Amino acid sequence: MKFQVYRTHASSYQDSKYLANEKKILEDISDVEYIQTLQQYEAGSKLILLTNTHTNTELIPRRILQETVLLVHPNSGHDNISEEFRKSVDFPIIVGNPIRANAVAEYTLASIFQHFSMIPNHHHWQTDRNFPRKLLRDQKVVIIGHGTIGKIVASSLYPLCPKLQVYDPFKDLQHIPYPVINDWNNEIIKGANIVIIAASLNNTSHRFLDSEKIS
Repeated sequence: MKFQVYRTHASSYQDSKYLANEKKILEDISDVEYIQTLQQYEAGSKLILLTNTHTNTELIPRRILQETVLLVHPNSGHDNISEEFRKSVDFPIIVGNPIRANAVAEYTLASIFQHFSMIPNHHHWQTDRNFPRKLLRDQKVVIIGHGTIGKIVASSLYPLCPKLQVYDPFKDLQHIPYPVINDWNNEIIKGANIVIIAASLNNTSHRFLDSEKIS
């Protein structure tokens, strides 16, 4: 059986060198051909689609979806992959949450530490030992989403941030030290110093945080 791999969109960091390397790696697999355009599709071949945030799945031609056996979305969320689309196709969809979870969580934590816990540099020791700075223990932290990435961030921050709260409407979790709230209300983010979005981007989360909630 022959498989043809087609990338629907490339991001700005995926330059010609990146795509050439992707093509080489995939074509090292037996019976796999990497095609540049859908005009190269050969009838009878099985299609594997590589998508990203720029891909609007609703615009993929139905005739292409009928030949597709797998959709790989390496992003860290279900960007533009709606529940309706998932139910309308009969092939598996792989998203990158588990693959990229550690990298995304580490970047998120690094951003927080850099902002709140930057190590001061002094040429002379301050005799009064007074280093005015915000402490993580005093910050109210709200994490929206308790999936693959949200769990790592929450479990890492909770020992340092006792005011941490997690909102996730789809999770009924027990045996964790921090609260997971299923029903949204504006009190959740009222007075929050840090709000972390760890939810997938789709129709249900689109504009979930608007200016009214933030204000």
